[in-house]
This record gives sequence, C-alpha cells and structure tokens, in this order.
Amino acid sequence: FLPDGGPRQLTTYTPTQYHDRRQAMTDKKTPETIDRILARVAEGESIVKICGPDRSDLTPSTAAWYKWLDGDKDLIDRYTRACEARAEKLFEEILDISDDGTNDTISTEEGERLNAEHIQRSRLRVDSRKWMLSKLQPKKYGDKIEQNHTSDDRSMSPSRALTADEALAEMERRGIPAPKID
Repeated sequence: FLPDGGPRQLTTYTPTQYHDRRQAMTDKKTPETIDRILARVAEGESIVKICGPDRSDLTPSTAAWYKWLDGDKDLIDRYTRACEARAEKLFEEILDISDDGTNDTISTEEGERLNAEHIQRSRLRVDSRKWMLSKLQPKKYGDKIEQNHTSDDRSMSPSRALTADEALAEMERRGIPAPKID
C-alpha cells in the first residue's frame, strides 16, 4: 500500500523493457563492482565468464566492461595486473596438477594398474594451461623462435651488408635487370 492508503500498482514490463532496465542497473560503474570483477579475473576467471550471458544481476555486460576500460588508464593498469595475476595462478596450477599423483593408479582384482584416463585428463589440463599462458603472456611463456638468416655462401649473413656494386654484380649474375636510377 502507498502512503495515501491506496493499493500499489504493479508495473509490468515487456521482456525488452525488463532487459533494458536490468542492463541500465548492472552497467552502472562503481568501485565495488570493479574491485569484484578484478578479483575474479585475478582468481582465474575470464571477462566472458564474469560478464557474459550467465552473469549475476550485479555484474555489467561484457560490452559495458570494455566501454569502462576504454580511455580509463587507471582501470586498464589494474586490469593488466589482474590478468598477470591470473597468468601466475595458471602457472602454479600447472605445477600442482603435474605434482599430484592422486588417482594415477587404480586397484583392480589383478592389482594396481595405471589410470590412463586420469593421466590423459591431467595432461590435457596442463597443456590447456600452457597454451593459455603462451597467449596471455607470450614474451614470458611463449615459444622462443630463433631465426637464422645465413646461407651457405654467407651472402645472407647479417654481419655484412653488400655494397651497391656487389649488389649490382649479384643481380647481373642472377639475370635480374638492374633498377633504373634517375
């Protein structure tokens, strides 16, 4: 009942109106919401999981989160640190999974035998985390690629550049027409 004693009118919303109203409430940028999201990122969750379609009523949409990041240097720095913490957590999980031998063997009537399914699942978990780390922090955890630009005759050696005359002579030897210089 309202203060004047009359009955309260219930407002009914169409699904679109409800969605728009919910979106307006959850997309409100507050320090508490930001702290909660960054804490979840640091614990290993992705923004898609936190702010995706199955998010709680207090969490902004993924689009709203990226709008918040756009142009907010302090938030970008904090999000970067949370992502680095997530990467470190993944690294530690790799060690934990690798060191955990629980359920690697099972008891049967014939005795102990390897639990191949569990071992394969552990390998998949480690490999998935290694792949994620290589994408999240490629400089730190990515594969190192070394390129060697040498040839048998040392003409491709990075230690010495060809002079203009040597380059023209090499082009003539290969039958490549010399460029016309005006």
